[in-house]
Amino acid sequence: MKINSTELQNNFGKYLQLAETQSIYIEKKGSDSIFKLSKVNRKEMLEEVLYSLYGCLRGTGLEHVNPEEIIYQRVCEKLNPGEMVMENGGETKNTR
Repeated sequence: MKINSTELQNNFGKYLQLAETQSIYIEKKGSDSIFKLSKVNRKEMLEEVLYSLYGCLRGTGLEHVNPEEIIYQRVCEKLNPGEMVMENGGETKNTR
């Protein structure tokens, strides 16, 4: 589906819902660029971001980070502000 940027702006919720099942191509008046709005798998996106950062992370010990552990840590931070919870070998422990 192809729309212009004004249509997207005026009906963002509608197109966000449609992007669950199809790609939405957005054109901006006066621009040669076309943008794409589509659903992205969270795990694949995190892995892609971490992979793109690999060169920056090399030698820091973070190059082998598991995206699922990052998600787990973030959820724990949101649920228990101020507490540091880590997963180690399938075992969860409170480090406070």
